[in-house]
Amino acid sequence: GIGCRRGKSEEELEAFVRETLELAKLSWAAVAGIASVDVKADEAGILALAERLAVPYITYPAGRLQCADGTFTSSDFVAQQVGVDNVCERAAVCAAGEGGRLLVQKTACEGKTLAIAERKWSVKF
Repeated sequence: GIGCRRGKSEEELEAFVRETLELAKLSWAAVAGIASVDVKADEAGILALAERLAVPYITYPAGRLQCADGTFTSSDFVAQQVGVDNVCERAAVCAAGEGGRLLVQKTACEGKTLAIAERKWSVKF
């Protein structure tokens, strides 16, 4: 899940994602999608990053994000701006689907926020 101030470049967002993944000891290849709030649906840097990674960019209405199940880092500022108290963690959990869980809580740097969730999955033989 990702959030950012308007106008953040693809390169700036990619560097932030790479650094966060490295710190968490997660593979860049494990990125299955990017998610955010619907008011960021046209954010050029995020769109370009998703295209470069060849992953879906999913956005959710603020009301859907607010209903996400879990404990999230809230921000009054973010709530005033987009109508939900946290974008990145809630979007990550929504995109991960039922049973998904946060692996990396909200990480923030210079107007960018990122959280990483994993989907629940299993193999049956």
